[in-house]
Amino acid sequence: MTSAALNFECKHALRKHSKPLNILKLSKDARMLLSGADDGQLLVWNVRQGSLFQTISVVFNGPVCAAVWMPVSPEDPTTSFAFGCADGRVFVYQQTLETGSYLLNCSISAHDTRVEALAFDMNHRRLASAGDGTAKVWQIDSGGHLKLLHALTPEPFVIRSVDFLDRGSSLLVCYLESHRVYVLLFLNSDICSLVR
Repeated sequence: MTSAALNFECKHALRKHSKPLNILKLSKDARMLLSGADDGQLLVWNVRQGSLFQTISVVFNGPVCAAVWMPVSPEDPTTSFAFGCADGRVFVYQQTLETGSYLLNCSISAHDTRVEALAFDMNHRRLASAGDGTAKVWQIDSGGHLKLLHALTPEPFVIRSVDFLDRGSSLLVCYLESHRVYVLLFLNSDICSLVR
């Protein structure tokens, strides 16, 4: 069986960050890209045009470490996003209808140290954040504000990733040094069990 080699062509080089990149998140429709870096900037790119759409500067919060798109519906995948910084702060931005640009909806001190990872559950409008050895699950209200639903007991290990499973009814939490994987099972907005 012969396999054909794929050929790739560079369409655009997106250059703006002055320090190393930490995170890239492509929207589900592959139209927009979030990039966060050690320079304390989150950039929103129009990938199809190869142009910078918006710059969000959070230099006083340190490097941008994590980001996630938070679509209201599958048909509109770029309505809002969240990102986290080295100081533990999480920012939620929402797109305006008037200009199409993104405005700050809320900002919370989610963790005591850097935000390691973020995940979004569109079915239940929940955001998961990881930092300082714990994972937290936040409910997003209609105004885009966050309310803490649950926090895992902190561990002395770094959480590498968090991801929602089973249409948002479970949260997978993966630790770096300990090689532990936890699964949180939800019943409505309450946690009903933790599988280690």
